[in-house]
Amino acid sequence: MSRLFFRRGVAMALVVGLGIAFQAPGAHADTVDLEVDAVTYRVDPDAPGQGATLVGFNRAKIARNLTIPATVTHNGTAYPVKRIGEEGLRSARLQAVTLPDGLEEIGKAAFYGNSIDDLVIPDSVVGIGEQAFMNNHMKTVVLPKKLAEIKASTFVNNNLTSIDLPAGLTTIGPAAFASCRLTSLVLPESVTSVGTSAFEANALTSVTIPKGLTSLAAGMFSNNKLTFVEIPETVTSLGSEVFAGNKLTSLKLPKSITTIPERAFHSNALTSVTLPEGLTEIQEAAFEYNNLTSLTIPAKVTTIAKRAFGSNALTSVRMEGPAPSIHAPGRWNPNVGSFGDPRDLKVSYYCHLSDGYTKPTWSGYTLAGECIVVTAKGSGATEPAKPSFDPNADDDGDGFTNGEEVEAGTDPFDPASHPARPAPSPSSTASPAPTPTGATSWAVKPVRPGLPRTGVTNS
Repeated sequence: MSRLFFRRGVAMALVVGLGIAFQAPGAHADTVDLEVDAVTYRVDPDAPGQGATLVGFNRAKIARNLTIPATVTHNGTAYPVKRIGEEGLRSARLQAVTLPDGLEEIGKAAFYGNSIDDLVIPDSVVGIGEQAFMNNHMKTVVLPKKLAEIKASTFVNNNLTSIDLPAGLTTIGPAAFASCRLTSLVLPESVTSVGTSAFEANALTSVTIPKGLTSLAAGMFSNNKLTFVEIPETVTSLGSEVFAGNKLTSLKLPKSITTIPERAFHSNALTSVTLPEGLTEIQEAAFEYNNLTSLTIPAKVTTIAKRAFGSNALTSVRMEGPAPSIHAPGRWNPNVGSFGDPRDLKVSYYCHLSDGYTKPTWSGYTLAGECIVVTAKGSGATEPAKPSFDPNADDDGDGFTNGEEVEAGTDPFDPASHPARPAPSPSSTASPAPTPTGATSWAVKPVRPGLPRTGVTNS
């Protein structure tokens, strides 16, 4: 049986043996298409070293379990199958496929929309296109050792429960493994870039993040089952929703983080969080829907957006520095406030002896006490590094409360500076305590100490 095809009056191809050779629509004038086992391969007789590319299939005849040959033959010349072209086997209803050694490239969406369960990709493959295996049933896949990049959506929407990533991998594209069933993940130290939502909507309970990563992209690990994560100190930026929708119970962020983006840790189970000292901004809904009861805001934070800590169970928020800009709780929806519902919540703060200190001017939350401003007297003095001021405490251990020392004009944080003890009564035989000499001199100025007031502006 033979068929002859003509283009511009010249015979272009001839059926030989197992395959049909013909000039296909869209093919280059010098290429020939061969059909073998209902699969079409394209070759260039003038460049046999380029090998063959799988470009299509006969939907009515293709086998459900397909073995792609290592070579196809035309006019006695064997062409190694080096490439599977873009959408080459898309929606071919494949249940299994065997790829040949020598295959080098798998094109975009090449196996999109099949029902492949298990796959071994030979080590000869160095490139895999976007969406190449999207929407299959894959439970296992073996990746080639030389693969440096997994592109966008390559394995999205499969049944993978584990994946062994090659040691030389550097880049993982957006949504590469989204909507699978991965339970654990180790990213190789070689990985330097991971795209948005790369592992979103899996079942991850553990993940190892390499030190080579400097940023965690938006939605990278969202909607998983993580209860704990260690973020390396090399990470300097986080994307929005990066860990949203997990089960994190505690969190310590690296010192290098200056901004927590919107919804970054939304809908977790956090009961404690340690914010880095260099943090300057907490964006909208960053920690909304968690279980936080207390919180310490670092001194450099200047902005806390609306709902940043909404829908938690906060009863105590402590400011380590100047009051940041916040969003007030709404009249009808108090949870839009930066700290959520103000009921049962007290915000405490204190003043360093910095000239630029700004006191809270916002309203809607109960402020726990007022500010004590401590200023140095004389030149060359240094600021006492104390975390807070409690008038009933004895921070320097000299037997006088902080409040007593404030009233006497001495430094409540310096054990060498304290009020002179009152002279003994005539009936007493006790000797008065000597006044210390050589003490550092501090002026301690109280700013109307009083009871907590709702919505107070301290001045």
